[in-house]
Amino acid sequence: MKKKIANFIAFIIGIYFIIRSFFWYNRSQGDPSQNNFFAIVYFCIGIVAIIIQLVVNYRKKKKKQ
Repeated sequence: MKKKIANFIAFIIGIYFIIRSFFWYNRSQGDPSQNNFFAIVYFCIGIVAIIIQLVVNYRKKKKKQ
């Protein structure tokens, strides 16, 4: 049960950063290049969080087999 909760939380964190990057890019005011930079940073953090979750789950399955 703890693993499912941890996976869910990791997935939500990844989705949160992806959504935040979208709203940061569309709603921010000021220098457009800086807004674009932070949107890309947040998007990459979200993608990396989801990829790490998938890799860890895959490695755990491999060890069990």
